[in-house]
Amino acid sequence: MTKCLICGQSQTIPTFNPGPQPLATLGLPANHTDAVEAPRFPMNFVTCAFCGHVFNTEFHEAQVPYTGDSSRMFNSGAEWVRHMDYTIQRIKGLDIRDMYIDIGCGTGDFDVLLKKAIPTADLLGFEPGIEAEKITDFPCLRDYFIPMRDLKRYNPGLLICRHVIEHMEAPTEFVGDIAYWAAQYGRDNLYFFVEVPCITNALYSRRLSDFLYEHVSNFTPDSLLRLFETARFSCEWIDLGYNGEVIHALFALDAHRIRQLSGRAATFNDEANITLENLWKEAQQIQGRTVLWGGSGKSAAFINLFGFNEFRFPFVVDSDPNKVGRFVPGTGQLIQSVEAVFSEPVDTIVITTPWRAKDILTEIERKGLSYKSILVLDKGRLNKIKGE
Repeated sequence: MTKCLICGQSQTIPTFNPGPQPLATLGLPANHTDAVEAPRFPMNFVTCAFCGHVFNTEFHEAQVPYTGDSSRMFNSGAEWVRHMDYTIQRIKGLDIRDMYIDIGCGTGDFDVLLKKAIPTADLLGFEPGIEAEKITDFPCLRDYFIPMRDLKRYNPGLLICRHVIEHMEAPTEFVGDIAYWAAQYGRDNLYFFVEVPCITNALYSRRLSDFLYEHVSNFTPDSLLRLFETARFSCEWIDLGYNGEVIHALFALDAHRIRQLSGRAATFNDEANITLENLWKEAQQIQGRTVLWGGSGKSAAFINLFGFNEFRFPFVVDSDPNKVGRFVPGTGQLIQSVEAVFSEPVDTIVITTPWRAKDILTEIERKGLSYKSILVLDKGRLNKIKGE
């Protein structure tokens, strides 16, 4: 089953399947023989029925030589230069004082213009191809950007990523890793500027040659928004540029929300282990004839987790008569009717489904059942809610 690279939905519409094609923009052949014998790679593009993202289901990133002589993008056209200048002016308006990092900066043409417009910008490029070794106008590392390592090392205020994400096999992981690690390192005011080709014009005008193996992803404004919003980035602005051929957008990270969710999960993990230990001890301390109320679903999970085995706790009842005569999975107690078990005196009732406690208490009172105490799990302990 094919799932959308952006939103994860599996409902897709066949869009374009031209069959195997050679790489068109990366690893440009240096001679005729290499050109005509260039390997071909399968292309089968589909469109997500929900976010409109267009992607190649047959793409494998390992087949694309990003670390070689990879960038052949022409950056000198007059209209394109005007587009880059317009973009840079918008970035300049942010007045960011922390480091700028350009992820996949290619030949660095955009960053050269950026440095001219913002001479005080502390700029660092990451580029895995050999283009990095030719850049002299600003520091550039011939390496991939690794969020866990590089966000801590450089603590940037702005990430720039132009014409890179459409090449990625797992774009949601890339953006999510950046969001997560920035939040862990306390980067509360991180901006992310992104630019990708827009597939909309190609779809409307049937420009079949816009579909490239190197571009596993073909974005629409909706799918780009979905990519970043899922990772807790809020959109500051999003526009079409260069006559609608590109989408560029600025996002701001909601680091607090990520830390809040992470902290809540970590706290629960710690408290869950304490709860397991406490409940095992408390189960061993229960004396007398004990009835476990509830024998399947979350009740069965409760009985198994906290060691309520069939030897010390043989009596299990359930409010649902359809479950009577069946057995608790994992521990083996026979699920009996309320009438059968309460025909003899009961010391303790343990309600095994706290979320149904009120309904069970109502049933106990309605049936006039006798007991000494009722216990229910609350905040990690078995608390007495009725009785002596």
